[in-house]
Amino acid sequence: MRKLIARTITNLTDARYFAAWYIDYISYTVDPNSEYFISNEKIQEINSWVEGHKTLLEGVDKTVGSLPAHHGVIHNNAIYLKSQNQSNRASGIILHKNEYSDNLVHEDNMIFIDFLDQAFDLDFLAQHPDLGLVVRGGSEEKVGFKSFDELDKLYTFLIP
Repeated sequence: MRKLIARTITNLTDARYFAAWYIDYISYTVDPNSEYFISNEKIQEINSWVEGHKTLLEGVDKTVGSLPAHHGVIHNNAIYLKSQNQSNRASGIILHKNEYSDNLVHEDNMIFIDFLDQAFDLDFLAQHPDLGLVVRGGSEEKVGFKSFDELDKLYTFLIP
C-alpha cells in the first residue's frame, strides 16, 4: 500500500480528516518563522485527538530531541526516522514530481512525491504505485469546517 505524509498540518480538522485515511505520517512545522508554524502544545493537543499515524517535525535540526514525542524529522526534504540506527542516513526523500526519474536509485529510501500546489497527476501515480505521496493541510474555512472535495477524489483513487 502506498505510504502517505500529510504536511503543513495546523488544525484538528485536517488531522482528523487525514487520520481517517489511515495516513502514515503527519508532519508539523515547528519553525516559528514559517506560515505553517504550530506550537508544541497544539501538536500535543491535536495528537491527543487522532491516532494511527507517526509524527514528523519540520523546521528543526535532524537530531532534535527536546520537542514533543515524535517519530522523526523532515530536514531539507529528507526524512530521518528515529527507529533508524544510522541517524545521519535518511530513511526517505520528498521530491517534486518534476524532480522524479525512474532511474533514481531507491537504495533503502522511500521516495515521496509532492505535487505542491499543482493538481494530482493520477496517471503518474497509477504508473508508480511504489512511490509515497505527500498531501497537504491548509486553512479552515471556519473553525471545524473545510471542504475536502479535491482530496476526496484523490482518496477514492488511492483506496478504491
